[in-house]
Amino acid sequence: MKSEEPATMRSSGSDVVVLISRGSRGVAPTATWLLRRLVAGFDDQPDGYELDLAGTARSLGLSFGRGHASPFTKAFGRCIMFGMVHQQADGYAVRRRIPEVARRHLQRLPDEVQMEHQRWVGATANLDSLQRGRTLAAAMLDAGDDAELLEPQLVALGMSAVTASEVTELVRAQLVGAPPAR
Repeated sequence: MKSEEPATMRSSGSDVVVLISRGSRGVAPTATWLLRRLVAGFDDQPDGYELDLAGTARSLGLSFGRGHASPFTKAFGRCIMFGMVHQQADGYAVRRRIPEVARRHLQRLPDEVQMEHQRWVGATANLDSLQRGRTLAAAMLDAGDDAELLEPQLVALGMSAVTASEVTELVRAQLVGAPPAR
């Protein structure tokens, strides 16, 4: 296994992943648990590791067989199908974070799950948004804008309030040379 970490992905440890998968033919809880197990292996071996497939299946409470009907094989197949695991010449690459749920998949979910997903997305800041926000904030400051106005300006440019707040806190900390408050 090798680690693959695109910048626009969300943590695979999120409870929302399981919530969303319950309402769709998406990743599914078993594949989510498998992905978490695969990613956890990189905590001890960040350069990659060999995976005991049968042992991993047993540790997840799944049967392991070489056929397509095996629960472990199905879960591993879903990880591949949804782009979380990629076969390579020397093994598999694993995303440490998973992509946002595609709009077409979200539209298939029950309304209450769609609303929960929207609340969650609005309450979190992803890496792409933070990077874009920092770039915009730096440009605003370079142009002479007041640092106190960064947050409302970022929101006016379409950033979520959570992302704008995070970016403003990071930029202010950089300006005074102190770590951001937590």
